[in-house]
Amino acid sequence: MSTGASLGVDLGTLEEIMLLPELPEPLEKVAELSFEGRADLTAAIIRVCLDPENMVRVQYQNLEENRRMAPVPKVETTLKVGRNEPCPCGSGKKYKKCCGAVVSQ
Repeated sequence: MSTGASLGVDLGTLEEIMLLPELPEPLEKVAELSFEGRADLTAAIIRVCLDPENMVRVQYQNLEENRRMAPVPKVETTLKVGRNEPCPCGSGKKYKKCCGAVVSQ
């Protein structure tokens, strides 16, 4: 619903959400809401969660700190020579007739 935004939700926030006038009774009727009704309910829930009182519980980690803690392994990439391309050894022959023939034997 929030496209990845962090939303502070605790028991008090959930109680506020349960009191929203957009929330149908019983809750099972949420599935029966129109597209516009679901959009209005979603917007109301996000507004409650983005209330400054609720956002004080959201904490962000330092991205640079996370990178230092868990380094990303380096992946070696090599270019694959096609069979009909010139051989990288510089002989002037096609790869399949030169070094490629040696590898496949």
